[in-house]
Amino acid sequence: IATVVRMLGDIGFAPEVSADRSAISLHRCPFRELAVSHPDVVCGAHLGMIQGALAELGAPISATRLLPFVQPNLCIVTLDRSAAGTGRVGAAR
Repeated sequence: IATVVRMLGDIGFAPEVSADRSAISLHRCPFRELAVSHPDVVCGAHLGMIQGALAELGAPISATRLLPFVQPNLCIVTLDRSAAGTGRVGAAR
């Protein structure tokens, strides 16, 4: 998770892993204006990027959903150990 969080930070998402490591909070979106008008496309691409990075790293965890704009400046990526390596892909919304 640390490598993916670092990647997200480098891109500008200001990520923070929850204490129980079941979610990553994204406190800033470098594509916010576009995401507001096209969340399915932008948020779906971000979820796919995170899923791909975790899979490429062989992480024992997968990203199952990206919940956009839970608060005005907060999106949440849910993580699941049981879904890792199963090929399950979650919806962006």
